[in-house]
Parts: sequence; structure tokens; C-alpha cells
Amino acid sequence: MKNITSLLLLAVLTLAACKSTKTLTEEGNYDEAIEQALRKLIGKKKKKAATVASLESAFAKANTADMRRLNDLKASGRDENWTRIYSIAKGIETRQTSIEPLLPLVDDKGYQAEFSFVRTQVILHEAKGKASNYLYTSAQSFLSKARVGDKAAAREAYEQLERIGQYYQNYKDSRSMLEEARGLGVSRILFRMENDANVIIPRDFEQEILRTDVQDLNELWREYYTRDAGEKFDYEIVMKLQDIDVSPEAERIREYRDEKEVNDGEEALRDANGNVQKDTSGNIIKVPIKKIVTADVVETYQSKAAIVGGTLFFYDKKKRELLDTKPLSVEAIFENFSTRFRGDRRALSRESKDYLNNQLVPFPPDEVLLLDAADLLKPMIKEKIAYANFF
Repeated sequence: MKNITSLLLLAVLTLAACKSTKTLTEEGNYDEAIEQALRKLIGKKKKKAATVASLESAFAKANTADMRRLNDLKASGRDENWTRIYSIAKGIETRQTSIEPLLPLVDDKGYQAEFSFVRTQVILHEAKGKASNYLYTSAQSFLSKARVGDKAAAREAYEQLERIGQYYQNYKDSRSMLEEARGLGVSRILFRMENDANVIIPRDFEQEILRTDVQDLNELWREYYTRDAGEKFDYEIVMKLQDIDVSPEAERIREYRDEKEVNDGEEALRDANGNVQKDTSGNIIKVPIKKIVTADVVETYQSKAAIVGGTLFFYDKKKRELLDTKPLSVEAIFENFSTRFRGDRRALSRESKDYLNNQLVPFPPDEVLLLDAADLLKPMIKEKIAYANFF
């Protein structure tokens, strides 16, 4: 069933791709028709009459439709329409530029196609001036709201001011307004840690957690801090440690025997009567001597673990309300295997050989394991913060 569906979809797409320039024009897809006609004409010495005629028709209809929309928008008298007017005029300019390299365009029957070009420079000059003025005035209005604490308005002002950049690099004081809008719209977020586990933790542990690269999460409307340096914070993220436990040092000894059949030299092959067997060349036939060898193995497994758990609390500082909580838990594990044996080394299994060169090692201090746990906790904290969507 899936194969049939895929084949039908492919057939539909293929038919769509095979539409003629004339069909595309009749459907109102003028620019697509123009692009298709240009692909067929560019680089060809003989320009097919049908393709030239289709290009001529699609071009004329596209410009007529755009000019009608453009004039309707101008007639409405609405200032917000100037951005749309500019966009339409820019489209007309792009369309005309794509045709210019082919002019004069003569088909293989000697007919020279006619293309009526619009003077877009005049329209674009007027449109970009009035569009910029509209966006600037709109941004001023949003900034007034932003200055009394409306971050959404600040971000809207920023967007309006950025759009002016497509018309003018420097428009009035839009750059300084852009900086102000960004400053008023950004959310400043403090990340800190609290120990609620009633366990004394190493100072390095807290410092390690606070070294979480939350600054890597900075973006246009979010700034993260790990120190309160006098900033006015909008939000606060607190990592509260609620469970810290380091297990006792543990050694587990396991004794077992490895056994294997091995070749232990060679001997002459004899028949049932004890006579030595020879091959056709008179050489004595040798066979391996099989022998069961054993090794007594002592395996020592050392282990110790640190469990650190807690909860991320997300607060809106201005509203003084808790927004969300995210539980987190990690376990840092130390483990070491070592083996020693008595007997024939050849009897050892692969598992026994894996730890043969390992030695017993000192157990890591609690502080080291806790720092290992901090390393595991940091990326988890960062991930939870990154996916928070209320800043």
C-alpha cells in the first residue's frame, strides 16, 4: 500500500513538473512560467516561437497583475501598505532584470517579442521612504510601551526597526532606538544553586555546578548570569540539591576455575596394535597431544558511587511566582576489576585475561566522586534550561 501511495505521489509531482509554460500562465503562475521559459531559451541559438510567445504573454500578465495590486494598495491610503508596495515593486524589478539579457528576443520565425518595462526606480524610492517612516513611527509607539515595562512591545519595536534596514542602513536615530529596544526586551536570568540536602558539600562542587555554560544559551532575548552583579533579573533558576549520597567503599571477591583443552606437543600416530603409522612417503604421522589445563582465578571488583539529585526551580522574579520544576538525578560510579591466578595461563578465558593486567587501586575520595557527579549534572541542567519556553 505504501509503495502504491509513493508511486501515485511521484506521478502527481512528475505531471506538475511537466506542465507547459502556457498552462502555467493560464493558471496564473506567471513567474513560474517565466522561469521555465527562460530555462528553455537561455543559451539556445534558435528560440522556439511557442516558448517566446509564452514568455511574452506571462511577462505582460505578471506585470499587469502586480501593477494592479500595487495601485490598489496605494489607493487605500494605509501607511502600513508601503512595505508591501515596495516588495511588489522589487519583484517587478527582479522579473525585468531576468529578461534583459535576452533582449532583443527574436524567435526562429523572425518575430521580435515586445516587453513593456515599468520604471520601478521611482516607485521603489517612494515606497522605501514611506515604508521606513511607517516602521519608524510604529517602533516609536512600541518603545513608549516598552519603557514602562512591556517587553513584548520592546521586541515588536526591535522587529520594526530591523525591517528598516532593508531600506536604509542609517535611518534617523533607528540604530540607537534598536539598541534601546533590545535592552528593554531582553530577559535577564540568574542561575544559582542551593544545598537543601542537609549535607556539607565541598566548595569546589558548588563552583563546578555554577561553571555550567549557561552563557552558551544566550540569544537575542535571553541573557543568563551565574553571579548577581547588581543586574535587575526578570527570572531566576535555582538548582536545589536535595539528595547527596556517597556509598561505602565495596570490594567483592569472586573465585573460580578456568579450564581448557590445549595442544601439549606431538606424538606418533599408532594403530590398534601399537605400531607407528607412516604416510606414503615413509614419514611418521604426528598428532597433537591433547591436555586439560586449569587455572584458579581470583577476581576482585571495587566499587563506590555518588548519587546527586535535586530539582530545578524556575521563578518569575517580578511576579514572584514559581513557573515550573524539573527533577534531576545523576550517579557517578567508580569501579575497577582486577584478576590474579594460579595455574596454567593457557587455561584463562578471554574475560579473565581482560582484567589480568589491572591492579587494585585506591578508592577515590568522596569529593572526587561528587565532582564527577557535577560534571554529569551540568549538561542535564543546561538541556532543561534550553528547553524552557517561558522567558
